[in-house]
Amino acid sequence: MIDLSLPPRQVLAALINASNTEKLQVSDVDFGVPTVNSDHSRNTKIIVTAKPESPWDTYQAFYYNRMHIGDDVFTTLNTDFTYVEGMTKADLIAKINERWGINLTDDDYTMSELPSGNGTVTITAKPGSLNYIGAGDVRLIASKIPLDVAFPNNVLDGLTYTPPVAP
Repeated sequence: MIDLSLPPRQVLAALINASNTEKLQVSDVDFGVPTVNSDHSRNTKIIVTAKPESPWDTYQAFYYNRMHIGDDVFTTLNTDFTYVEGMTKADLIAKINERWGINLTDDDYTMSELPSGNGTVTITAKPGSLNYIGAGDVRLIASKIPLDVAFPNNVLDGLTYTPPVAP
């Protein structure tokens, strides 16, 4: 499983490494701009070019699926966030990254204006985002979020006692 909290280029390098025996280092290559792909079963094509000081030569096209922000990411967890007076876009992105364990960076998205209270915010992937496509909405709520909305999974694992190891 790829750690999506890593910087975008490291996520893509990990994806390449997961399918190959050689291990690609981000510092050894330049990543081109991802493009929508229709020639392959994957939604994205990117050209990765070896830097002169790397152990490789020339370039390689890679095909992979970028994640749809709304359909693949935001549908997995509650998209409601408590609006706090003075909240900034950076504050909201930090909360989104924390909740979903991802690393949206300024290179990945554009965002609609934040409402001053209740409202919807649309996060749209930039065309050059290495990891994301599409758009998704999150909702800001000016009041506190009810516990049953924030914590919908109320059936918990049981506690297990592990005795200490004797010295």
